[in-house]
Amino acid sequence: MPVFQQFQISQNCVDAITASYTDRTRLQQNIYEATTQGKVFDLPMGELRGALGVTYRKNEFQYLPDATREVNSVVDVPIGTFGQANVVGEAAVKEVYGELLVPLLKNKFLAQNLELELGYRYSDYDITGSVPTWKALFNWTPVSNVRLRGEVLEDSLGIHRGHEKRHG
Repeated sequence: MPVFQQFQISQNCVDAITASYTDRTRLQQNIYEATTQGKVFDLPMGELRGALGVTYRKNEFQYLPDATREVNSVVDVPIGTFGQANVVGEAAVKEVYGELLVPLLKNKFLAQNLELELGYRYSDYDITGSVPTWKALFNWTPVSNVRLRGEVLEDSLGIHRGHEKRHG
């Protein structure tokens, strides 16, 4: 092949380095959820509010490469392409959760508003098992136009704290 001269590329050469594939990917997610929320009762600083819910989620994935992709040989395929196999998978989770919003202070010195939010969730994954999670958040408005927020939350792996929790 005269690579340092002008030449005509043959159709066989073009066919060896080009391909036209149609791969198909299908992702389906089904979500069923029931929730309720509202006032539980009155406290001296305002309403105690709560929420309860249950959720079921199922994810299904399917990747179907073009049927012309040869999965057992790299000799008869265009350069730079590789054989691929079908990939199919699914995962589901069932969850139940509860949350409370508790007013602690209102219209006091350096506490225009102070609230505590508490939450718990139990998740049961069909692949990895159950995971309990909890959270505690605060919202503090000491004066107008200033609001501070903070939270602590944890799941069984400690993901939200940025490191893995060690179990002994």
